[in-house]
Amino acid sequence: LQKLMYFLEAIYMIDTNCDELYNSEFYAWAYGPVSKELYSNYKEFGNLPINLTNEQINLGISRCSNISKYVEILFKMFGNLSSFDLVTLTHLKNSPWEKIARNNDVRDIKNSIVISKKDTKEWVEERILKTNDKK
Repeated sequence: LQKLMYFLEAIYMIDTNCDELYNSEFYAWAYGPVSKELYSNYKEFGNLPINLTNEQINLGISRCSNISKYVEILFKMFGNLSSFDLVTLTHLKNSPWEKIARNNDVRDIKNSIVISKKDTKEWVEERILKTNDKK
């Protein structure tokens, strides 16, 4: 969930040329970018499927109708990847996460350092989207 939301925001920012999709920061943690808000809301599920009520699903659908195109792009690009594959992507050399992790102990969440949305946008556009276009 964390990695997918991270990449979703990047795809949205690239296509719309804006600075963010949602008002939440991603931090460099041991396994990649993490939104503290998402973590707090869904940590109880651990690595199990997230079970939502019908009310939560309908609320999500109504709130996300303007980004459904980006969700479709996201799933075309990343839908077949495992969580380990997504970790590998976020940990690529010179990724925004890797640049922070290179010089900081990201295993200690007290050292949470914000990953620049601008850096994420540029990196995804250059390294992920252009690489994916060549396939």
